[in-house]
Amino acid sequence: MEYEVGSDHSHFFRLKALMGLVFANLFLMRDQWLLFGLLITLAIFCELLHLKLNDVLRHNSKIILRDKKASEMRNKEKMLEEVRQQKKLIESNLY
Repeated sequence: MEYEVGSDHSHFFRLKALMGLVFANLFLMRDQWLLFGLLITLAIFCELLHLKLNDVLRHNSKIILRDKKASEMRNKEKMLEEVRQQKKLIESNLY
C-alpha cells in the first residue's frame, strides 16, 4: 500500500513560486530590475522549500510503511505461535 506523498502545503509553495515568476515577468517587462530580482529569488526559495518538504514527506511515508510492515510481521508471528501451541496441545491430548 502506497501512501500519498503530496501535501497541501507542498502545493502552496509551488503556487507561491509560480506567482513569483509571473509577477517577476511583469516587473521585467516594466524594466524594474530590483523587484524582478527579488521575486525570482522568492520563486527559487519557494521551489526549494517545495522540494525539501516533499523529501521530508517521502521519508515519513517510508517510515510509516516500515512500521506497518513490522507490526504485520509481529501479528503473523503471534498467530503462528498460537497455532503451534494449539498443535502441541492437540498432539499431547492424542497421546
